[in-house]
Amino acid sequence: MTDETSAELEAIGADSPTRESLFQSGLAGFSLLRSPTSPAWRRPQLGALTAIASHWTLAPEERLLISLPTGSGKTGVATALPYIARSHRVLVVAPSVELRKQLAEAFRNQPDLTRVGAIDQSCPRPVVQEVTGRNVDWEQLTACDVVVSLPNSISPQHMAVEKLPSPDFFDLLVFDEAHHTPASTWRKLLEYFPRARAVLLTATPRRADGKLLPGTHAYHFPLRAAIDDGLFNTIRPVILEPSAPLTDAAKDAQIADAVVQALASEEHRTSVGLIRVGTVHRATLLQTAYKDRGLHAEIIIGTTSQGERDSMLARWRAGELRALIAVDMLGEGIDVPRLRVVGYHDKHKSVPATMQFIGRLARTNADYPQESVLVTVHDEDVYPALQGALRELYLEDADWVQILPTLIDDDVQREQQDRAYLSAFDGAPVTFALRSVRPLARKYV
Repeated sequence: MTDETSAELEAIGADSPTRESLFQSGLAGFSLLRSPTSPAWRRPQLGALTAIASHWTLAPEERLLISLPTGSGKTGVATALPYIARSHRVLVVAPSVELRKQLAEAFRNQPDLTRVGAIDQSCPRPVVQEVTGRNVDWEQLTACDVVVSLPNSISPQHMAVEKLPSPDFFDLLVFDEAHHTPASTWRKLLEYFPRARAVLLTATPRRADGKLLPGTHAYHFPLRAAIDDGLFNTIRPVILEPSAPLTDAAKDAQIADAVVQALASEEHRTSVGLIRVGTVHRATLLQTAYKDRGLHAEIIIGTTSQGERDSMLARWRAGELRALIAVDMLGEGIDVPRLRVVGYHDKHKSVPATMQFIGRLARTNADYPQESVLVTVHDEDVYPALQGALRELYLEDADWVQILPTLIDDDVQREQQDRAYLSAFDGAPVTFALRSVRPLARKYV
């Protein structure tokens, strides 16, 4: 626990069993629609918050799934929810350390809420605590307004019964990147706190494995509408024609040349790059390839120490490190405004993973108005899993403004139709999961 948080806890009385949270006290003076002179909420934010509030008037116990495009303001929605719910204590769940830190900072400082005038700059801020490791001190958390954690740190799945808190310890659960919720560590949290309101936020509500996410799909803001509203930064695909014969070395050289050229341009003098590969071995080879072209890039993988990771990300965000080579890292959630160039050496093979990755380039920022560039090779034939609109992304002259919404919005429509169909089956045995049924389809001629 930080000294700052400890001082806040001491000031408000950590041992008080009847402590009133900031959200219940009204001290922040929260107002969803404060003044016509304040900057407006973005359309997806206002739509999501009013949809959630409407559902809560009728069924506060209902788990709500909210799907918003990347960069449209999910974090702002998350920080507003405790005020609308007048929550006693909130649990915010994130899938990665980087996202956990990012969310904790957002809840501490509330920049989105002050921007739109929902709260005043001078009003008190919530007491926020990040949980690290698995040794949770529940007594220490009683004085917190907001607890931010990875599922592995706080899930009942990893705790002995005597170590668990009351099922009423949290009265609001907020899951970021909620497409992970079918995982057992996430699901156990929903099950253990049955009376808590729960909101599941994601940009990709349909999973590659076909599993439906829990809860009622209460609101979806179409990617087409986000593009129309200017919430999705222009992404220019640079699809290179591969040389013959098609080898990893040949296509890597082509992509590396184009990435280095883009980062060296005047347009991208303030940009940083992200280089995506599938294995550590290929990351090492590419680090040398980029070095030979005059670009210093560092490698970040799952086993990179937290200290090294923090240092890399801080220098990358500041523009001191021009490029990172990521092996199945930084694919979702993380906000790096300078990120405008991607070298896509190894493609993802599913729509959700592809859209999460592309979403890193899609965030708009007034300080970095330059268009984003994604460089890859026209080699989709070596990826048999790429089908339909996902395959069309990598065709020559592909129009991503038309194709990307198809990948998300059409999938969401199918998912909503699946939910509506399954809801018609009443009385199914508890041990029989209808959503797992995949009928065999055959064509007879």
